[in-house]
Amino acid sequence: MKPVPYLSDTILVIDDEPMYLEWLGDYLKAKGLKVEFAETADSGIQKSQAATYRAYIVDLNMPASDELKSDPKNRTSLDAEYPGLIVARHIRTAGESGSRVIVYSVYISDLLYGEVRRLGCTFVQKGRPKVIKEQIEQVLSKDPKKSS
Repeated sequence: MKPVPYLSDTILVIDDEPMYLEWLGDYLKAKGLKVEFAETADSGIQKSQAATYRAYIVDLNMPASDELKSDPKNRTSLDAEYPGLIVARHIRTAGESGSRVIVYSVYISDLLYGEVRRLGCTFVQKGRPKVIKEQIEQVLSKDPKKSS
């Protein structure tokens, strides 16, 4: 397997809502970061396979192909309803730290929150920019791929 590049100055944002992407993109660029966007679960997985990013910000509710949603590896009942879970699981099983994966959604339930926590990711309710900024700051405070 060919090693993928580590993009220490780049955040991968996977979300299909352009209005939200614009705000988040502007914030991250103001922090001196580059931003790559993916607007579907499938493209988010493809991009996460092509490179390792400093952090991943994943919306739970986004378009995904029927092929991805019906893949037997995507085994929870929540996967089809919230394709962002498939993306977060893929990132985590590829060996990325859950502390670098921020998952957000306007939807919240005990079952959904439990699944995100089981994956070891951080959950933030969408529409709370201050909390999202705090979580991003926490991720950026330490670069796990750099040696001290």
